[in-house]
Amino acid sequence: MNVKELTLNAMFMAIIITMALVPNIGIITVGPISITLLHVPVIVAGIAFGMRSSLITSITFGISTMVVAMMRSVTPIDVLFTNPILSVLPRFLFGLAIVLIWKLLRLLKTKPHASIALTAFFATIAHSIFVLVTLFFFLGFTGDLLSQLSQWWQLILIPVSLNIFVEALTAVLLAVPLVEVLWRIEPQAKARMLN
Repeated sequence: MNVKELTLNAMFMAIIITMALVPNIGIITVGPISITLLHVPVIVAGIAFGMRSSLITSITFGISTMVVAMMRSVTPIDVLFTNPILSVLPRFLFGLAIVLIWKLLRLLKTKPHASIALTAFFATIAHSIFVLVTLFFFLGFTGDLLSQLSQWWQLILIPVSLNIFVEALTAVLLAVPLVEVLWRIEPQAKARMLN
């Protein structure tokens, strides 16, 4: 990692922390649902610069989420995110997923713009799955697995489905131009990531 990439990673960390701490910028609360935009800088950093940047920014994302949950939880579910297993672990896995999805698309010889868009879309869905699966184990539903899944479907999955689609679409719309700009600033990273 050269000085320019180190500086850009520090910038991404600062953006994530600012977006998390300033209300309704990185985490927008609408009633009982929280829509996050904090995942976008992680996706952009992971695609533009690779695994190290993806993990650095994803861990920053997770820690920021935990701090926000400690400072201004809105719903009882938000309080659960004070636990690092729920706030940091899924974000770490998200950082890994970004790079793995990117590498898979590059192996399939997908065009660069399509690779960026598809990585942003599928990584956002993967992020949501990681968070929801972890959340499922913390909600403490009672009864057999079938009734638990029924409760889960009614309380979480139906209201959150639209949220996931909006986050994925936002990630696509922002990631493509941002990655292109970063690759103009750091052409060595572009050459490395496209090979």
